Amino acid sequence: MIKIPELEELVGMGRNRPWTGEEESVVRTYYGRVPTQRLASYLNRTLSSVQNKVQRMGLSGEGCE
Repeated sequence: MIKIPELEELVGMGRNRPWTGEEESVVRTYYGRVPTQRLASYLNRTLSSVQNKVQRMGLSGEGCE
């Protein structure tokens, strides 16, 4: 796959960008309390990225939609 740094900067996200401890803490604290899409927007992540992270973290329950 060809990487074009200028385009990645415009999008603001790299593919498979590692999660920081701070981001994980936000998910742990707010998942189920605020809509998942809002968490995704705040973290500059896709909805599916946050949903996958929630599953990997073993957080139970339904998120707020």
